[in-house]
Amino acid sequence: MIIGSVNAGWLDWITGSTITSEAVCQIKVGDITAIFDVGETKTMDGISITLLDITEDADACQIKVGDIIAIIDEDETQIIDGKEVTVLDIVVTTQSTICKDSDGGKDYYKYGEAKGLSDDGLTVVTTKDICISDKYLEEAICTNFADPDGPKNYAGTYSPDGKGILCEFGCKKGACLPACTDADGVDKFVSGTATGWNSDRTQKVTAKDQCIAEDKNGLHQVSLCIACSESNVEGCADRCAVDEAICTNFADPEGVKDQAGFYSPNGAGVTCEIACKDGKCITNLPTTEIAPTTEQTFKQLPHFLIAVGEAAPSSDVTLAANIGLDIAAKGYTGFPAEGISRLFNEVTASQLSDKLVLVLCRGDGILVKGSSITQEHKLFDVDLMSILNWRGVGYYTIMSDKVSSLNQLCPAETTSNVAACPSAEETAIQQQKCKDVGLEKETQVDVDVNGCITVTCKVAEETTSNVPLAQKLEPTAPICNACLVNGACLPVSTRANKQYCDIDNKMKDIKDDSTECNNNFECSSNLCINDACVSGSIWNKILSWFSKIF
Repeated sequence: MIIGSVNAGWLDWITGSTITSEAVCQIKVGDITAIFDVGETKTMDGISITLLDITEDADACQIKVGDIIAIIDEDETQIIDGKEVTVLDIVVTTQSTICKDSDGGKDYYKYGEAKGLSDDGLTVVTTKDICISDKYLEEAICTNFADPDGPKNYAGTYSPDGKGILCEFGCKKGACLPACTDADGVDKFVSGTATGWNSDRTQKVTAKDQCIAEDKNGLHQVSLCIACSESNVEGCADRCAVDEAICTNFADPEGVKDQAGFYSPNGAGVTCEIACKDGKCITNLPTTEIAPTTEQTFKQLPHFLIAVGEAAPSSDVTLAANIGLDIAAKGYTGFPAEGISRLFNEVTASQLSDKLVLVLCRGDGILVKGSSITQEHKLFDVDLMSILNWRGVGYYTIMSDKVSSLNQLCPAETTSNVAACPSAEETAIQQQKCKDVGLEKETQVDVDVNGCITVTCKVAEETTSNVPLAQKLEPTAPICNACLVNGACLPVSTRANKQYCDIDNKMKDIKDDSTECNNNFECSSNLCINDACVSGSIWNKILSWFSKIF
């Protein structure tokens, strides 16, 4: 088969393409298919067909059908002189070779396909690397059936003695398995294995990523390691790391990596900043793994719900899950089988009277207290507020008889000119102001016409004091043993306006990651570990553990 060359300058002018003759075109006329070199003429279905040229991009053929010339794209069909003419395929030649092998030839460890002429030269076919058993491979190649030394234009297969190529370590998905395989590379956040030769290459072994702890007893393998210094927490260690299973070469680092070993910088593993569990670093503290102290007693969870809106951001859903984990870590039991989380439309106003409901609204919290809650609710409320403070969630309280629906507490975001509602932090500060002047029992919380929470500090009706109301609401020097902010006394650890109340009763800026710290509430992530703020990625929160608990 000789590939010719013609000058088709007019086609250059029409298409803007340079014409090349180093290709063949597979043409179908009616039910007849044939391969054409440029310049070749054949009679098909009673009509003369000539391939005049092929575009340089190999995406169209210039064909003469009888006396009519047409340009037909690959996979396109045109009706010419009453005949259906289709360009099925265009195969570009390179160095006088039409066939192409995607894995470059006899690469037994890589899946490939060979695309070229069929053995009769009439069609274009594709052969594929296949495993003919779990040990033998049949390799797709470009070949020349009649002349081994001629142009390898044909797609065929290589299978010595008809048995295939022996794969010493097995065959899978059209390729021999290498001497060593590593499931995850050096990825400390994925638990994987490496399977290869042992150190003296006498047998195959499998190494597995493993957690190691560094403490007063030195380095030792563990299933769980938490970087902390609390003696009452299971798995606490001064430092946590992963020994990464890898493919290596013990004697020659530049040689073939056919042995299974470990990557462990300085013999101390790859450091995990937060914790290590089951052979991988995790980016958040495994709350459910924290063992209670010997003094802790388990408590029955009173009627309690966490509610999020139907269109709530994913961060609210994640926050609800983590608050549930925190509640469990404080020793509360008796979670209902269906869990404690609900959507707004699953909680009606009539269901609020005997419950404590935490409504989450775009990162803020609203505590809805039922009119008939029990003493157990009030004790639980203390633990719940400590959790919210620890997580940096601003919140305020409202009685259930002021709420007609939970959507009322968290209206949909709007782009109108209506003034934004006060944040949970602003509402809580106003409530605190009322407490600071001794008016806590007379504090009135309502919902205005815009769905915003309003706080009114009211003087008891029976008071006979002649002191003006303004003087009661704005004392000149309120007594505050914590942080005084805008006339409100904020407890230590309270976070407001990107600041926190420190133990020295001063408001300070919340700290970024890697900054020195002493307490969780100082950090933007609420995680202070080994005296440094560390990142707490929202999407890596342990939702699966939440489902296991509830």
